Amino acid sequence: MPCFSFAMGIGVPFFNIPVTVIFQKSCADEYRGRFWGFYSSISSVVIPVAYLLGGFIAQRIPLILIIASSGILFLILDLFVVNMREAREP
Repeated sequence: MPCFSFAMGIGVPFFNIPVTVIFQKSCADEYRGRFWGFYSSISSVVIPVAYLLGGFIAQRIPLILIIASSGILFLILDLFVVNMREAREP
């Protein structure tokens, strides 16, 4: 189980960094501050909801299955995002 947690801890930044780069490149300079403010607000709202839903899911599905499936999902998303042209261009 610690191996899965370690893999998820490494996988999440590999997903977040390219997505953040894509957002920064896509957003015009005059709207970037508004966009990141909105993004932060949405993130603040989603985190407690995710904890609540995660608790319900953890009661019904074995934890090792949840961690393994989310790790595989993050790996697939990482491979997809890293191969996007917007994330590779300077």
